[in-house]
Amino acid sequence: MALETLLWIAFITTATAGIATIFIARLVMNEVVNWFRERSKIKLANKDNIAFTLQKKLDSGNFKTVQGVFDTGRSEIKAVRAIESERMDPEMQNLHRNSELVVYE
Repeated sequence: MALETLLWIAFITTATAGIATIFIARLVMNEVVNWFRERSKIKLANKDNIAFTLQKKLDSGNFKTVQGVFDTGRSEIKAVRAIESERMDPEMQNLHRNSELVVYE
């Protein structure tokens, strides 16, 4: 994993440590896409803004997914939420199979 990716993961994890986490039994890609659609103006407001999910498997076996919009030019999180789930649908599993951090176009 590239150093830049590791730094992003550290930054995002630290910056979102204090936000409330919502719990859902099964995280599905449609829920993730809908959240991004509702915030499309934020993402499109600046060419440096990227949409991302960052996912970690917890000791409990659950997954914590941080979803947000990040301004790479200013190193600022523009929108964020944290989700804890027991399971994920196959599409979410596939996206995060090789990387904790996924950036969406």
